[in-house]
Amino acid sequence: MTASELLLIFTASLMGSVHCAAMCGGFTLSLARPGQAGSSLARMTVYHAGKLFTYVFIGLAAGLAGAAMLDNPAIRVAQIAFSALAGVLIVVVGLQTLGLVPGQSLVGRLSSGLWLGPFLGPFFQAFRAQAAGAQLGRGRASPLQGAFFLGLFNGFLPCGLVYAFALAAAGTGSPLAAMLTMLAFGLGTVPMLVAIGLGGTALAMWRASRLRPTLLRAAGVLVIALGVLTVLRGTPLLPTFAANAEHGGHAHGAVSVSSATNIELEPTPAPHFTLTNQAGQRVSLHNYHGKVILMDFIYTSCTTTCPLLTAAFRAVQEGLGPDFGKNVALVSISVDPETDTPPVLKAFGEKWGADFSGWDFLTGDPDEVRSVTSAYAVYVEKTQDGVAHTETFLLIDRRGQLRAAFGLRTDPQTLTDRVRQLAREP
Repeated sequence: MTASELLLIFTASLMGSVHCAAMCGGFTLSLARPGQAGSSLARMTVYHAGKLFTYVFIGLAAGLAGAAMLDNPAIRVAQIAFSALAGVLIVVVGLQTLGLVPGQSLVGRLSSGLWLGPFLGPFFQAFRAQAAGAQLGRGRASPLQGAFFLGLFNGFLPCGLVYAFALAAAGTGSPLAAMLTMLAFGLGTVPMLVAIGLGGTALAMWRASRLRPTLLRAAGVLVIALGVLTVLRGTPLLPTFAANAEHGGHAHGAVSVSSATNIELEPTPAPHFTLTNQAGQRVSLHNYHGKVILMDFIYTSCTTTCPLLTAAFRAVQEGLGPDFGKNVALVSISVDPETDTPPVLKAFGEKWGADFSGWDFLTGDPDEVRSVTSAYAVYVEKTQDGVAHTETFLLIDRRGQLRAAFGLRTDPQTLTDRVRQLAREP
């Protein structure tokens, strides 16, 4: 999840908050007291804290669901369909916000008739009264406590925008990124609602007559952009390298980036994976968060190109100095999982002088490995002479984004310099 993505989410939410004002503006108005700006602002701050708590909780649930799907090799192949569906639904919400597709009124009717009626209605009435400082039962309840729980339950109200951003959160495949997505969304709703609470009915009427159409149109466009981004995030790597590849000139007919080519890629979230390392431990992409990853695909019985790939990794290992293991990880993934078990990979690594504190050799069952090679657009084909496969180094930055691809015969010093450069990026 990049800063630009979070900014897009915040901006779309900010523009779309005129829709939130229609549903939730009454709550913030009820928290305001004429001539009591300090206590009114305190109530609204606590109210929004409760609401943000709910949004972050929704993000956590969505992120866990998305991560569970990506971690399960049996359904990993469904990621494309899931991300595409989520993106399409977000686009539909954007079109509804623009008024080009019906549906927002249906959500509003469901909210009023189902949630606000028999289910959440009593809670809202009780906490709204508590926030207003009413006498509830024995003694006087805390208005701030009532405001917090009013916001907490308010966050669960059915809303097309909430659903859209929750889908985008699930599409990240990361609980942390999903929570940040919903936090950015929630923060974007705050300024408009606070302005309504402090400005009162006059501001609300002026907003409805002048700002609402313009801001809703802008929000609709941004939500559509978010939907397209969600589709692209889950799409496996297109054969980006194939357009720059030389088909031929390498053993077994493997497809690879031309021998010394350095292809800088548009930063794109690296496809998730969970495999087993040489020590028999399960390792996922999340385990390397905060480190630069230099990745290749090999198999231990290869006698042609894989030794060149592995020798380059050993040179990078030696050239990185203190950055190795601490700021940079080397990852070699086997394309021959039937043969390359963890003990075989461990022996292979020891033979090449690999320092396992920063260099992992990964394998898994055939379906897991096939899922990873497919996601990373790695060509793999078994032949009579062995396994033909893509002979490419892939570079992933500390935020988990693909940044570059290098050909088989790239100078190890070039790899080392580029890796060290990414390790120094903020």
